[in-house]
Amino acid sequence: MKKLILFFTVFTVILCGVAFADDVVEPVSDTSSELSIGDTLKKIPMIRRGVAYDIEKDEVAYFATAEVFKYDKIELSPSVEIGILGNDTIVGAITIGVVELKELGVSIPILNLINVRAGYMVGIDKEEEITHGPCITFIDAKF
Repeated sequence: MKKLILFFTVFTVILCGVAFADDVVEPVSDTSSELSIGDTLKKIPMIRRGVAYDIEKDEVAYFATAEVFKYDKIELSPSVEIGILGNDTIVGAITIGVVELKELGVSIPILNLINVRAGYMVGIDKEEEITHGPCITFIDAKF
């Protein structure tokens, strides 16, 4: 049963990515133009940090994800993310934007990284046990 749930979750995430791919994919531009470091850095995925509640283990754990896909044409900007929960659990999450301090006019260097996103995560740990539960990310960083 757990493998069936994991398969369904992965299939759903892939299906969402394919369904919205037309809005994300940009045509290939002329390759003879110069490369820009700034443009390249903008394409690096955002690393998000937060906490997640694992319903199966009844505990709260550290949560870090990288955004795989984001659909900006809807007001809440839903995104699909993959990452790690604790030290040994690989997870996938679907999140929506709640509050972004940068858009509220905050220009203080540390506070403009705060971007609250709420969602639900599903993952699998080393013992092949399915974990799931609500999650919230609140700090965005780009390296």
